[in-house]
Amino acid sequence: MVIFGGKLVKYYIKIFMPILIIRYLPLVVCFYFSKNRIILEEDLKNFTQEYGITGSIIIQLLWAITQNPYWITIFYYRIGNKRAFICNLFKKDKSSLFFSDVELGKGIKLYHPFATILNAVKIGDNFVCRNNTTIGNKDSSQNNRPVIGNNVEIGANVVIFGNICIGDNVIIGAGSVVNKSIPNNCIVVGNPAKIIKYKS
Repeated sequence: MVIFGGKLVKYYIKIFMPILIIRYLPLVVCFYFSKNRIILEEDLKNFTQEYGITGSIIIQLLWAITQNPYWITIFYYRIGNKRAFICNLFKKDKSSLFFSDVELGKGIKLYHPFATILNAVKIGDNFVCRNNTTIGNKDSSQNNRPVIGNNVEIGANVVIFGNICIGDNVIIGAGSVVNKSIPNNCIVVGNPAKIIKYKS
């Protein structure tokens, strides 16, 4: 899918804003009254800055709703199961899955997260992941799940499993398999994953 950004899309949203607000009113209401609104705004800012979308929060929200189904996945998670019926009224990306008990930090980015499962105890702020990522338990016990720190970026086709901790400011290269804890400020790659560099 192509995600459109820049001035042209922003003007389009401004012109058709009344129609878009009516069309997506349930989602707009959920956004404004969500207990996680501040966190949602951080998620929005991370996405919209990258695509050059500026202006009011409503412009950014309508852009994300209409142009970025991956952000919608995060949005549905944030508003919670009590409002899950609203999700069935609008388009959504069904290729990625958050487990309901994951403690998810702010500023999350998902890049084309096809076949992605995020089943950690906790995922910190500014988490970035790509397609075919699996984060989960080592066996049938939900106690054996990873804890992911802040500012962690994960490449495509990565598997992270077990009762381990991934530190802050970590980059995990594409295709890596991680089953041991990783310290802060490093880059790891491989199967099994090994540290190749420490970040200053």
